[in-house]
Amino acid sequence: MNILKGWRTRALSLILLLLGAVEALDPNMVASVLPTEYRGWAFIVIALAVFALRQITTTAPGQAK
Repeated sequence: MNILKGWRTRALSLILLLLGAVEALDPNMVASVLPTEYRGWAFIVIALAVFALRQITTTAPGQAK
């Protein structure tokens, strides 16, 4: 996991950005993959992932040391 040190949170942010763009351009695309009853859980998982990444972060963004 050292290869991603300093970039994990940015990678997650990029993934979320792309998913947000897909949702903005075609709301039905995400809806076809993620049923309505799971959307709330998706936000919870995202929040927990961001929290976990913040907890393990020991360096500034983009720095390996």
